[in-house]
Amino acid sequence: KTKPKPLHHHTTAMDEEGLPLGAQQTRDNELNDDKGEAEHFQQVCRSYQQYATFHQTRRQGVNHRIDKMIKEDAGGQVQGPTLHSILPPHLRPHTPQSQQHNALFCEATIRNQFFLDNVLKYSSVPTSQEMLQLQEVKLSKSKVDWVTEDSMSKIDSVFKSLARDWSAEGREERSVAYDRILNALDEYLPVEGIMDGPPRVAVPGSGLGRLAWEVYAKGYSSQGSDFSLPMLL
Repeated sequence: KTKPKPLHHHTTAMDEEGLPLGAQQTRDNELNDDKGEAEHFQQVCRSYQQYATFHQTRRQGVNHRIDKMIKEDAGGQVQGPTLHSILPPHLRPHTPQSQQHNALFCEATIRNQFFLDNVLKYSSVPTSQEMLQLQEVKLSKSKVDWVTEDSMSKIDSVFKSLARDWSAEGREERSVAYDRILNALDEYLPVEGIMDGPPRVAVPGSGLGRLAWEVYAKGYSSQGSDFSLPMLL
């Protein structure tokens, strides 16, 4: 009789913690993803917190550059219309119209910041005023991690969507796109007569949820989703 050949046991490469190397790589990827999501969330929160300061500072910079260009224009030998003559009054520095325009702009940013602070408060995140108080206590104003223009532009998009989707003034603009979708639902997927319960409708890219809300208000079961965290916050 011949001896049976020994079975060959396949061994798996293990890391120092006793996990298969593939599992370790998967876990590292998950940790990196979680860290990246946490950092992105903090960046969005900073954009909310710094909104008013960012826009008021940028406005001051624009006014300063316009003033400098006007002075340079007046000091040179310019033929034809000057910059001062072609600018509307509210953009000419030191005019009553400019001062009124700047005051209205400042008030608007404060009102917008109040709205954003309420969103932060609802999300259990420090508001803009609370962050300023923390900076004063720590005496670390020079170490503030300011957001970029790109990050702030996403917060501006939130306000544009608010104006379009949830204001009376935006009714005409949103009706151009939303009414066609709502009418198509009535025609091809009526609430009554096809299914036992209300039809389920997914609304991708739902932004601040106006279309998903309109769909739900018509009797459907709707679910909105969006990739943009500033919109979801």
